[in-house]
Amino acid sequence: MPTKTLSLAGLEWKHAQDEWRTTRAFPLLLETGDEECIIEGGDDPSPAQIQALQHLFDHEAQIWKDLQETLVRYIRAARKSMPDWFEDVPRVKFVDQLSEVLEFQGFMILRQEHAGEALIGLSFSCEWDPEHGFGVALHRGHVVALGQAEESYQPSGEDMLPGVLTPEQTQAWEAVFGERMREQQARLTSAVSKMQAAQQRELEKAADNSAYGPALREFTRLIGEHPGFRLNFSLDVPQPEPHVTGPMSETLQKMMGNIAVGGPLAELSHSLKNMMSLAVNPPTPIVEVTCSLPGDFAMWQYSGQIRTERIDGRNWPRVLLAVVKKWPEGKPRIDSIAIMEVKKSKFVPVKNSPLQPAAVAAICELFGVDSGQSQG
Repeated sequence: MPTKTLSLAGLEWKHAQDEWRTTRAFPLLLETGDEECIIEGGDDPSPAQIQALQHLFDHEAQIWKDLQETLVRYIRAARKSMPDWFEDVPRVKFVDQLSEVLEFQGFMILRQEHAGEALIGLSFSCEWDPEHGFGVALHRGHVVALGQAEESYQPSGEDMLPGVLTPEQTQAWEAVFGERMREQQARLTSAVSKMQAAQQRELEKAADNSAYGPALREFTRLIGEHPGFRLNFSLDVPQPEPHVTGPMSETLQKMMGNIAVGGPLAELSHSLKNMMSLAVNPPTPIVEVTCSLPGDFAMWQYSGQIRTERIDGRNWPRVLLAVVKKWPEGKPRIDSIAIMEVKKSKFVPVKNSPLQPAAVAAICELFGVDSGQSQG
């Protein structure tokens, strides 16, 4: 069967795999060569797709100029928001530096449309996220979405970083995604409200449950009045066994002795020896536990270890009972018990919270120790 072809916008397109494909140079965008151009969909392009393609080519110089200025703002905002991702990425202050961190790979005229014109997805490889890539969506020449590569073929417009879009671009974003975002937010708000109401009923029921001790019931009652925090505490536990024992342990110990420290591999070998040491040496007999208030599971790890594990408790306060069941001989370190909150993306201790003394009393009650006792 002969390949279907189509002449559109001065280019010859071939039909393959339910898409129309061609290549074209984009000299005004990151100094690229011939890149792939795709029109999504198995049938002939829709009027909205043809309109989007024609608009792109008719206003190409201005669209690419606006796009590249937006990319500079995005990279600056993303570096500030996600510094770890950009640790080894060159800084970009000007448009002519974009080619150091981005490589254009082509565009797709999507089936998704608004007000009679399709969205256009642009795909890039990028230095800060080579695994997932980078994607941009345009509507009528305006940037309306930026993020991982998915935004180039299934744009959502979600999680936009502040200060990236111009007022005109923000208006275009609102036109394309605003109504859907409001509907999603309304559904989310309703679901959260229902979940919180059910959670509150569970807390009230638990606070009146005489099967629990008075301190745990009071702590539970206060959580109902002050939800949304996190509980941290540490336990002294019996000495655990190493993660790796027997012949495997002997093999790792021999490898540790053979790894040379010094030269270009010094940093790597040091990290590798630390990992092996954690595997073959017994962990510190201190367990660090954290859980949300209220929460249905807790996360724990041995002090100084990297690996974390989960304890499920179905609901609050059964999660604390599950911790006690796992370490019935555990002794809480009173000074480690802390109510935490998020500030500037970090968990920090809450000051002057009624939850703090209640947490101390409840945990000591569960493990059968005097709250005036201080371990560690």
